Amino acid sequence: MAVPMFKNKTDLVGIEAKFTNVLIHEFSRSKVSKLVAKQSAPVFIEGEIVSLEFVHDAQLDASKDDENPANNDLPKNTVLTSVYRSILNVNVKLIRTVDQRVLWTGGFKNERVYIAPQVKTPGANTVNPLYNHSAEVEVVELLAEDMMVEAHDRMIESF
Repeated sequence: MAVPMFKNKTDLVGIEAKFTNVLIHEFSRSKVSKLVAKQSAPVFIEGEIVSLEFVHDAQLDASKDDENPANNDLPKNTVLTSVYRSILNVNVKLIRTVDQRVLWTGGFKNERVYIAPQVKTPGANTVNPLYNHSAEVEVVELLAEDMMVEAHDRMIESF
């Protein structure tokens, strides 16, 4: 069996390596199949990260709640996202090398929530965008682990 690099159709660069590595690790750990180069493998896995969406889930609107002490340090008419939902879709296929016949296919959709950077101090009206990017990458890596373990388990149950 071979596990070539996943295809990444999202805007988040580099996440395909995490998905590929997690799946390789799962097959290496389970010893269900020997991993070899694609040209000498009887079957290979084709993975595709189809979509990744970050949804602004919970928002704090400082202009609507003057009684809330948490809003006292924020400028008027400030709306901050406090929670993001990350929604990820991945397709995985097991393909026979000789005739390119699809032996197994699975679609995986999963989501996780992460807390957005919080702005609470007077005068600080922005946050470091690197924090949010790091949080996005970290949550996608956690999703990759969950989804590829499930893909491995579902795939080997079929055979």
